[in-house]
Amino acid sequence: MLDWTVADNTIFPTALIATSLLSLASKSRVERILYRTRPFFKNQTMTGGSWHHFAHLHPLRQYFPVNIDDMVYVSNFIR
Repeated sequence: MLDWTVADNTIFPTALIATSLLSLASKSRVERILYRTRPFFKNQTMTGGSWHHFAHLHPLRQYFPVNIDDMVYVSNFIR
């Protein structure tokens, strides 16, 4: 099946996956993923050091407030 796909940049699923992969960080494929994830999170940091569920350019971002889940998982990954 070949359909159009659109990237859906969201913070929370990325944080869950990245945190889950931390125990495998010594593997080269995983290391590359984690290396690219950190700049994504840093780029998405809001004023005050918090993160939104949706990335900056996501069309749904304006409709939802910041929530604690995203901040906890991203903070855990970055530290």
